[in-house]
Amino acid sequence: MAWIEFLGRRVELQSGMVIGRSRKCELHVDDPRASRQHCRLENDDQRWWVVDLGASNPTRRNKQLVQGRMALTHADVITIGNSDITFFDPDQSNSGSQDDDTEDEFDATFLAPAPMTPASPAVDNSTPVSAADSATGQVQAPASPQCATPAPTPTYPHPTPQPQAPIDPPANTTPVWPPPAADAPWTPQPTPHEGRGLRIMIIILIILALILGAIAGVLHFAPGLIS
Repeated sequence: MAWIEFLGRRVELQSGMVIGRSRKCELHVDDPRASRQHCRLENDDQRWWVVDLGASNPTRRNKQLVQGRMALTHADVITIGNSDITFFDPDQSNSGSQDDDTEDEFDATFLAPAPMTPASPAVDNSTPVSAADSATGQVQAPASPQCATPAPTPTYPHPTPQPQAPIDPPANTTPVWPPPAADAPWTPQPTPHEGRGLRIMIIILIILALILGAIAGVLHFAPGLIS
């Protein structure tokens, strides 16, 4: 007789038992991560199965996702949300678990067959013996294969180099003497606009000076003219 243990409580199993967060389930699991109807336990007269009912947090068996349904063995742990439920079935012997492992291994091997290595053709390294050699009891060494003479490499005519015309020196290359000093201080040169502005400022200053001189002369001679 199989049973499950949850929170230290033993519950006898019945085929079709639904486990979930709803209180209408045969086993109520008070877990916020569990669905209302999370999974179902079924028996087909040979073994027990856990069936995932499309829960938002999928059911796990021994930390493996349950896709569709998965067979249960003795002492398996079913995880629903954050809750663990242990499955017990003393009727299952160790041989049954070994058969399951062998079956899984066979399926994996069948899905991924080992690559076959093609057999290499047999090479006859024996030396042929003629009738004369068999009479004398001597075996002649095989003649060494003749090496093929490599084909000559075709040669192509190379272009004849053409003489280059001499390069004339550029015109108007009068040497400057003395040469400019490399470390001569840089003197800023006024631009044309700066020179024009300077001349205008000088003219304005001259006009102002003349006007001030005229005003000073008038003020100097004004008392005499009034008297």
